Amino acid sequence: MNTLGYGTVWNDKAAAIAHWGTGGQVSTTETAWDITRARACVCDAGYDGINCANRMCPYGNDPLFITAYQNQISEGYSNSIQTINLTSTTTLDSSDTFALKFTSRLNETFTTDAIAFTAYSSTAATNTDNQNALATSIQNALLALPNKVVDGVTVEVLRKGALTAMISVTFTGNANQGQQNLLELDTAPCAGGCNPRVSGLTDVTGTIIETDTADFNSYECGRRGKCDYDTGLCACFNGFTGDNCNTITALI
Repeated sequence: MNTLGYGTVWNDKAAAIAHWGTGGQVSTTETAWDITRARACVCDAGYDGINCANRMCPYGNDPLFITAYQNQISEGYSNSIQTINLTSTTTLDSSDTFALKFTSRLNETFTTDAIAFTAYSSTAATNTDNQNALATSIQNALLALPNKVVDGVTVEVLRKGALTAMISVTFTGNANQGQQNLLELDTAPCAGGCNPRVSGLTDVTGTIIETDTADFNSYECGRRGKCDYDTGLCACFNGFTGDNCNTITALI
């Protein structure tokens, strides 16, 4: 590994030229001129630190922060809400299955089981039932992810036509307070030798955006404990408990 020159940063060509001169050592059109001069570890899920030697601890809301915040407003507080928008060139029905990927604050990535669309119906009551069934399927699939990485979520299908769908996902659990990574659509067909087995959504374009930012925050050990980087467990301060120290037991 080569040593970076003083004052040079990634993609700062002007600083590089000023430091080294223009004698052919750096191209003014090369955007990664220092690609061999700066290296860092990319840690596996659940590990952090400059050399990836530290176990990561659970994240959670600072319970004293949200208590103070609630005292200032009457309308309550908001959870993180993400909206899935799907547009298809062919009719979506129960033969079309897909999956969702969720990445936790510990950088663990989990994929749900296959989720089947429900058929669109021109009859309003039937279509409402189909929307509710799709919402329940998505909610159950997220709650079934391992290690309770999603321990509370509500799903609502805001709109479902023959070619479109708009789905709202609200994170409500203790493990999912504060800002969450965006869900990802897994729409690639998988007929065998992989998991989950889905038919795929080859004719669908989809986007996922955050439509409501959480009033909750998200800190290591809820900012009310210390992380044991050898075990990945929180040692909560007096008066706080829980995996992420975000439950108040007593105020002294």
